[in-house]
Amino acid sequence: MRNPRARNRSLESGRPASCLPDPVGAGRIGSVHARNLPVMVPTGSLLIYDADPAVAGKAAAEVDGSVRPTAEAVLADTDALVVATSATDRLPLLDTAMARGIPVFCEKPLAAGLPEARHIAATARRLSARVLVGFQRRFDPEYLMLHRLVASGAAGQVLMIRGTAFDRTLPSEGYSSTAGDPFTDCLIHDIDATR
Repeated sequence: MRNPRARNRSLESGRPASCLPDPVGAGRIGSVHARNLPVMVPTGSLLIYDADPAVAGKAAAEVDGSVRPTAEAVLADTDALVVATSATDRLPLLDTAMARGIPVFCEKPLAAGLPEARHIAATARRLSARVLVGFQRRFDPEYLMLHRLVASGAAGQVLMIRGTAFDRTLPSEGYSSTAGDPFTDCLIHDIDATR
């Protein structure tokens, strides 16, 4: 079921109904999505919300987007959604988006804990909702090539694996209480890649 308001918004704004996703959460990874979205889908300006109005304003200024005062205000007018909020804030956004038939790209982790993740998965199945989780690294061409080299024996015997992250800025002080520590939030990519 498509969001009935999305088509009206697209017609009124001159923005084609081609599902330009609007970001909710414009912090570290949300601002990356906000900068990338207009390049990938150049069909109009983004609607942006962040719990910190200054962060939302900065992201909107970088992409000629417009700030919405609440996540609900974005949900009311969006064609599709990028959820890049704290993991602890994702469940209500995803529930609302799925109930309204709004396609969602959600950063990982999908939820703050296993019970919430199972709830989201069950709801997505029940509603035939479109929810994509940003956990793609295992499909990156370089990872696939390395996997083939190791699996075939061409890379020799693996004795040690070293993972390095190159985040340029430290997370905020509240990061670990809403997203987990860097090991929980980021090391999962390295663990997944070694499988």
